[in-house]
Amino acid sequence: MSIKILKLSLQELHGSYGWEPIPAPSRPSLLQHTPPAISHQDSPHAMYLGRLDVIKNSAIGPIVSAMEELSLHPINQIPQVVCDKLIASRISLPTLLPPEECWASIPSYADMWDTCIEGIRKDPSLTGRQREETGAPIGRAFLQLHVPDPANPIMALNVRPSFAPKFHVPFSLRSKLHTNHENTQFDCNITPKYSFVDIHIDRGTDGISHAMHGCSKFFFLYPPTSNNLEHYKALINHDCIISRANFEHGIAAYVDHASAIYLPAGWLHATVTLSGGFLTGITFLAAESIHITSACFAIEIATRPAEFGQNSDLYLTALSLALQSNQDVVQQDAIREWIALRGKLMVLFVEHKKDKTQKSKDKEKTTKNLKAFEKNVSDLWFAWLEEKGNCLQSCSCGWEGGFFVDHFLEEHLQPLNKPCVVERESLSLDRNMV
Repeated sequence: MSIKILKLSLQELHGSYGWEPIPAPSRPSLLQHTPPAISHQDSPHAMYLGRLDVIKNSAIGPIVSAMEELSLHPINQIPQVVCDKLIASRISLPTLLPPEECWASIPSYADMWDTCIEGIRKDPSLTGRQREETGAPIGRAFLQLHVPDPANPIMALNVRPSFAPKFHVPFSLRSKLHTNHENTQFDCNITPKYSFVDIHIDRGTDGISHAMHGCSKFFFLYPPTSNNLEHYKALINHDCIISRANFEHGIAAYVDHASAIYLPAGWLHATVTLSGGFLTGITFLAAESIHITSACFAIEIATRPAEFGQNSDLYLTALSLALQSNQDVVQQDAIREWIALRGKLMVLFVEHKKDKTQKSKDKEKTTKNLKAFEKNVSDLWFAWLEEKGNCLQSCSCGWEGGFFVDHFLEEHLQPLNKPCVVERESLSLDRNMV
């Protein structure tokens, strides 16, 4: 049946095979919706986690019970002391946004159904996901929007619909962030009731998500503090991370059609679906997030070195965006994080050369990816050094005085495989400029 579903539009599905039409979930108008009043005297559990009761009697019941024991603050009641601590660490806070600020026009339920099926047709590699396992019949995710299965919920993740231009970064964020529209990626997740996605990071990108057409979710959020990233790194290959790690400064957010949610780069998050529907969203890079994007890339290097090729492209794009920024603090972030990252890359290079277990073909591919990355990142730094290098008098490593370009080339841009100075002849610099 799942294969047949993919060949049918919503209208055809209702009319074919003698099926009775299934009404779409009720969806109040965004303009008419009035969020329920929340008292500041209510506890986080009463305000948020009590809603989890509707999915306790399911396969994820034990996970839900563990979630209820978490120490969390509602997203609209984050203690000021926590806000101040995160802002001092230059960690941005998640925010609820009016959906109409993110959409040029909100697609109908039927349009969402049809365009997602078209997206699946164009990408045969997509499969359904059951908890952490892929390979389930993807059509069942659509069926379960109307017939939820508490024992075996199946999701369809990262579907690329055709209406991406209608969803955008709102002006309230664009006015604060240096972004590049070419790097914006739009996806849709089909998530029936009882769906659960464990703690993860969206690869160091900022993101905005909107639960549509009857969909409602809980987001469990943790900031990218050093403590949280270290816990995540240690548990990245385990299941049910949310109940294992001792994360700090947890936040809970209930999201439905009435509000989109903005997650700054690096925020760890898990989701549970209380009522099924579509979760649309975009991810994008921001120059101001380079320090977080770099930290996330470092985790990927340490935990998933085999995926270095595809992960490095994101970092290179983020670095390019940061170096194009006119903000001194952003460029200093890029320098500081590159120095730290380069050390990890040198370790990866050495370990890769010593690895005797890797297949010859895979080893050649990794070597090729490392060399390509080294060339591309050097090109970015060379271009920046030519334009702005001699304007700096100090480096985040502690160096002061002299020519910054000489220092950076000798200390921070040497080849990963040998301790020799990078050739300077390619740089047409006036050494007399300070």
